[in-house]
Amino acid sequence: MVLLAEDSPTVRALVRVELEDAGYAVVEAADGRVAVDLARQSAPSVVLLDVEMPVLDGYGVSAELKVDPATRDVPVVILTGQADLVKALDAGAHDFVRK
Repeated sequence: MVLLAEDSPTVRALVRVELEDAGYAVVEAADGRVAVDLARQSAPSVVLLDVEMPVLDGYGVSAELKVDPATRDVPVVILTGQADLVKALDAGAHDFVRK
């Protein structure tokens, strides 16, 4: 299962459709705080994470997931058009994909 954290409803819907068409189950979050809560509850295989989100940005989400024993081993992929690669990796992201 993939946790998709993206504040844009349009982008979230497009990515969700692509993932579901590829056979993945998807759980969605529209803000960073919800993403952290869902990651703790649903144990995703991977987190696709936008950087610019309300409540808690993607860097903060990644950092929180990496210090929690329940989520620290879940790969985080930053999905954004504006992220700082070094900052993303420092926050615990495993990879980086530009929108």
